[in-house]
Amino acid sequence: MNPLQTPLFLGCLAVAACSSRMVSTAATPPKGAMSSAVSIDAQTHAVLPSADVVFIGEVLALHASPGIWSGRAIAYQRVEYHVLRVFKSSPKIPTIGKIAILHPIIARSPTADLSEPRLHPERFRVGTHLLIAAKLDEDDGAVQAVDADRSASAWNEGWLSEVERTLREQQ
Repeated sequence: MNPLQTPLFLGCLAVAACSSRMVSTAATPPKGAMSSAVSIDAQTHAVLPSADVVFIGEVLALHASPGIWSGRAIAYQRVEYHVLRVFKSSPKIPTIGKIAILHPIIARSPTADLSEPRLHPERFRVGTHLLIAAKLDEDDGAVQAVDADRSASAWNEGWLSEVERTLREQQ
């Protein structure tokens, strides 16, 4: 190969590699979309045991955001759920019928909108089924999401036995 042709050839390889990366990136599902994975990620596994309640909830209402990101103080947005199935319960938190959970609004977290201080409107769309992990704040009696990243995961039926096993092993 002629040494003068080498940069052009390598440039074509770089363009081809970049093009294939762009195609695969465009094919990834949008943030907050339901995962088709059968296995729960390690962070969600870690969150479940620390919760007072773990349940599948159908979003009934997403209340107004306070309009600020969490900083020195934690900003919360309230979400109401219809409880569909309880995996872990607590006598301190009724999980029959409806339940309201306060979710922290943390910038760049998977549950937050990317453009403004609020929960992601697609993830918390009315009718969506989410796996919720929450605990009671003993100081004010509010039921809060355990974690901003993994306390509200799009529910996947393939997770059923894994959630049950994770919580059983914790006992």
